[in-house]
Amino acid sequence: YIVRHAEKRDASKDPELSAEGQTRAQSLAKILRDSDIGAIYTSEYLRTQKTAAPLAEALKIKPTVVTDSAKLVKTLQDDTSSKTALVVGHSNTLPDILKAFGSVQKIEVGENEYDRLYILTPQKEAKPIINLIRY
Repeated sequence: YIVRHAEKRDASKDPELSAEGQTRAQSLAKILRDSDIGAIYTSEYLRTQKTAAPLAEALKIKPTVVTDSAKLVKTLQDDTSSKTALVVGHSNTLPDILKAFGSVQKIEVGENEYDRLYILTPQKEAKPIINLIRY
């Protein structure tokens, strides 16, 4: 599962989530709580960590902070567990992550779009299956 962080409070470098963003983070936790998630990855920014926090608390998972998208993709590709992962990123990192997995879809996340949840299913010998839902 790959999402952009929830709504931020302001345009500062490392803002908290707004009230709407906190509600969205709770919604994400409710939607994904039964999804067999075994790992959660965020960036170093507070808004990604706060978006993941409700789910991490519910599942008792300590999120891993990753500052390099290429390392994140390699980590995910090398994971041999049967568990799924949640990645909370940014509007400019989500397209790169999906492309690194082999997506040929043109993916753009607008500055005011916070409701996209990408479900990426890698395939052994083919392009990944990517589904988009809004939450």
